[in-house]
Amino acid sequence: MEEPTYTIKSKSGQLLISATARQVRDWIREQRVSGKDEMQRKGWQLHENDEAWSRLDAFPEFFGPSGWHALEKRVGRVRVLLIASVCVLLVGIGMMLTAQLMPAYDAHLKIQASKEAEESAIRLAAQARESQATALAREKEALSVANLEKERALEVSRRMDEQVKEREAAESKARKFADDIEVIKKTMPVIVRWRKSYLDSSSMVMVVTNISPSSLKLLVSIYDAKGVQTKKQFSLNMAAAGLVGAQAESGIGETIAHYFKKGESAEFTDVDASKEFRYTAISHTCP
Repeated sequence: MEEPTYTIKSKSGQLLISATARQVRDWIREQRVSGKDEMQRKGWQLHENDEAWSRLDAFPEFFGPSGWHALEKRVGRVRVLLIASVCVLLVGIGMMLTAQLMPAYDAHLKIQASKEAEESAIRLAAQARESQATALAREKEALSVANLEKERALEVSRRMDEQVKEREAAESKARKFADDIEVIKKTMPVIVRWRKSYLDSSSMVMVVTNISPSSLKLLVSIYDAKGVQTKKQFSLNMAAAGLVGAQAESGIGETIAHYFKKGESAEFTDVDASKEFRYTAISHTCP
């Protein structure tokens, strides 16, 4: 006999999975689906409706007897009691009719038999009413239990949604923290300050200081006041912080052979390919 397959769809109608019973149990254990999702079973039994959809917790092979099964059983018992009551009532009425229509040989016996049949019918009717009241009470109790189970299921679903949101928020914060750390890690470790040139008071000298514990290999590109890159580019090798060569200036005879005018800028690019990562390029504008 071919193993049945199960198709699950979410409350929104989206198909989630079409798999075997073992795979469905794995999904339930991992809380990827809940008892409120709908499922369709194909195969295994002869007279089942392949197009029928039911709640997942209505399948005993995954959740066992549920409140819905208990409700169906109790409703079935109520129906049996109601049918029995109606049958008893019909029997009583039939006895009354039979007693009235049968030929009577003795008037006293006919009256006595009629009274007995009437009393019996009254007793049976009272029993029927009592049975009906009991059945209604049981049906009400079954509905109350089913509603309680439904409320509990909704509460569990709400808590699961809250836990998922909290986990997603924590993961988002962790990713943002990691991104911030990465930005800080790749920040260019140089300090740039400006001073007037001793030779030309209208020009400015750029003073660059390495604050990193390791040496730097930089490419300095010069941009004019309009933000257009010029043809001037200089290689700048700087020693680690605190060592000779950890500071450099611009100007004639310097590594950066350029005097800056107001609005001009210098872009620093890390060109050291031997490191695990490269610092993010930065730009400083002459005040």
